[in-house]
Amino acid sequence: MNSGAPLGLLLLEDSPADSRLLVESLREQTSSGTVVIQTVRRLADALRELKRFHFSCVLVDLGLPDGEGVRNVARIREADPGIAIVVLTGLSDERAAEEAFRLGAQDYLIKGERLGEELLSFVRRAIDKQGGVQATHGADGEAGAAEDSTEAGPAIEPLRFQPWVDVSRGRFVGVHAVVGGELTQLSTALSAFRSWLSPGLDGVPLALSIPLNWLPRLVSQLAARVAQAELKASSVTLRLPGGEIGTEPSVVDDLRMLRASGTQVWLEGWRPGCAPLDYLTELPLDGIVIDPRAIDDVTRDTSEAALRFVRATLALGGALGLDVIADGVSLAEQHARLSMVGCTHMQGTRFCRPEVAEEFPARWRKGPWGLER
Repeated sequence: MNSGAPLGLLLLEDSPADSRLLVESLREQTSSGTVVIQTVRRLADALRELKRFHFSCVLVDLGLPDGEGVRNVARIREADPGIAIVVLTGLSDERAAEEAFRLGAQDYLIKGERLGEELLSFVRRAIDKQGGVQATHGADGEAGAAEDSTEAGPAIEPLRFQPWVDVSRGRFVGVHAVVGGELTQLSTALSAFRSWLSPGLDGVPLALSIPLNWLPRLVSQLAARVAQAELKASSVTLRLPGGEIGTEPSVVDDLRMLRASGTQVWLEGWRPGCAPLDYLTELPLDGIVIDPRAIDDVTRDTSEAALRFVRATLALGGALGLDVIADGVSLAEQHARLSMVGCTHMQGTRFCRPEVAEEFPARWRKGPWGLER
């Protein structure tokens, strides 16, 4: 798979004239390979394509022969909870727009209003919006659970697992989960991972983001838990918060003991000003995870400075023998620019949204572009 994968758009439009106008306006981008457009005329065809391929955004007409008006948005959202949705209409209908937003659309566009580069900018903003919704979904769920706790008790958000990808090979190469709160979540993550080994995850690293205050307990418990879970064939990695870890002798000793037991340690949240460079030389580390906030800057006005930071981090990692992963990659443009400066390991909704344990193995088998292998 090409590491500079194009922006994938699905156009759901039953009018040949309207479809041709939009596609022709993007001819320069499609010819250069930066954009790929798949066009369909029926909702059933769109739903089938969403199962077969990964798209960043779908542009959907509300007046389809087999559709249900604004309910088309709900059907698409059910088929792919992570995709950005832009509704196309021939009229400025505010009531339809409000209903489309309620059902999961990110934006609303009058046909012919924006074309070419202006249309692409509009689509990228919609993708950004959807990325924000995905990022805050967990926080919203916690807030909702707090409101309902007086009647039904606190709801427990299930652990979600997200792979990271080697874009130079076009395949997933590791699994990440954020654990916190109770130490039992660690057992849950390890047990889920153990159950996946037979479908082809044997030897794949499992990375766990943990609170810093877990560190002393993990030194004495992790080796035993890993042995009980029979994960000896797979490496376990701990991602620790770079802005909090410090270089006190007790912390360094804990990290050395963890690494001696076969556990890798990565510094998470790496971004300008988050931690001194001394951390990379004084702490026993195996890798660096570039923070999503630094990746977000790659497509902003500060993009040149952001790319210099990524390039410098890659150089430091190479000099010190550290792995480097870019986290929070949600846009094709971010993917392309990071690839341009030599970043090959990335994680984010560009490749796969976080999945619950039961659904993760099937998603892993499809790979970063959603194709069955």
